[in-house]
Amino acid sequence: MFNWKKIGEVGVDGGIMIVSDAENFPRYFDPPHFYTHENPEGPANAKLLRNKKYPEMEKIDLGEYDQGNGFIDILAHDTCLKIGKYSGYSVPWLDGDGTFSLWGRFFENKITNILIYASGYDNTEYENDFEIKKTNECSIDIYSGIIGIDEPNNHDNKGFVKPILEFDCPNDNEKYHIFNISLKFKEDFLGEQLLGTLVELEPDNKITKNDIKELMKEIRTNEEEQNA
Repeated sequence: MFNWKKIGEVGVDGGIMIVSDAENFPRYFDPPHFYTHENPEGPANAKLLRNKKYPEMEKIDLGEYDQGNGFIDILAHDTCLKIGKYSGYSVPWLDGDGTFSLWGRFFENKITNILIYASGYDNTEYENDFEIKKTNECSIDIYSGIIGIDEPNNHDNKGFVKPILEFDCPNDNEKYHIFNISLKFKEDFLGEQLLGTLVELEPDNKITKNDIKELMKEIRTNEEEQNA
């Protein structure tokens, strides 16, 4: 029996959300708290700290994606970026800052899909009159077994960037596909609208129209409880 539940939220302050191996966040992203007027050596110190923990990173060449001190410039991050051992997806539809909810589809307490929700609450009222449009966006490699989703701003107590949301991958696959899911409504005034970005953790368990209906019910219930 599949079921959906809300698994977290990502607060976006700089208009960027990255989906990648959780271990890529401390390896490839620069902790912004090092940048202060009182700490002009911050960028160099961040690189030294990173290279001490991950000595193999000292020789990494990021080319045009290097922000100048050995870390990926998130403003230059492509929607789908693969460079060396790094692969990551930058959610393209955020349209600025905000808080975005994530929903997980579970089977026997094992997560099979993650949806980063995009559409507005009003769309969930039309759950019976739509068709699903699924667009392949990217594939990412997860070598640590843990996927991370966040804007690369947060850090742990040792100073390394750490994603707010981390999820164990349910099987031994090392490559996972990412899709955009849109709903094509029969109502002319709704047309086609983006539902969100889907991370497919178990390819054999495809999302169906009934799954989307159940998700929309859960989203509506959640919104009603929050607005009560």
